[in-house]
Amino acid sequence: MPAALLVAPLVVGLLGVVTPAHAGVCDDPLFLTIEAPPPVDDRHGVATGTGTYSGKSMVGGRFSLESTHSPDVWRTVLLAADTQDEWMPKRFGYELVENIDAEHMYLRFDIGFLANSVHVKRQIVVTSTSGMVGDRFRTCWRMTDPTPYLAQISHLVSPDIDWERTSTGWWEVTPTPSGGAIINYQWWAETGKIPNVVLRYGLSNTLPDLLDAFDERVASQSKGPR
Repeated sequence: MPAALLVAPLVVGLLGVVTPAHAGVCDDPLFLTIEAPPPVDDRHGVATGTGTYSGKSMVGGRFSLESTHSPDVWRTVLLAADTQDEWMPKRFGYELVENIDAEHMYLRFDIGFLANSVHVKRQIVVTSTSGMVGDRFRTCWRMTDPTPYLAQISHLVSPDIDWERTSTGWWEVTPTPSGGAIINYQWWAETGKIPNVVLRYGLSNTLPDLLDAFDERVASQSKGPR
């Protein structure tokens, strides 16, 4: 299986407490740019496109997965974002994930390109928001300036690794009548950091595998303690 293409920043879940139901959770117009692709025979849907976020040109992907597992377990897994470095397959590049506070997280990645022949290391600080929109659970995150948090994370930061600050992402979990869930995921990055055609290809070929990794984690959590 090819190494992940800029996938590590895509898997951030959320931090903090779920807010009450309201329509204003993670409703930036960017997240409406790409129509949700319906899951097809293999339970996946994939679509890519371009948009604008905070005045910047962006390229992104939107992905759907039909899961047999309950929305409650999905929400629990996404809430525990700071444990993803413990269970996420190594091909997605996780090295370290740590909470800074209820809304911010530090992450460090070692991302493999070209069948792992080239490795790019990055570190990021992200801000997350979450809540219920009707019966749907939604969370979004954006990379943010790490400067205000450097004193808190000085023991984690590597001075030899570049900071990444240019992407944003979004999850939505919708219950189905059968007790499962339709999972929608989006990730967007600033245009020009990587050629659009390369990024869109990488997203289309890697994100279904990423959602499967999450689905496997949800399945293991659905079984309860062993």
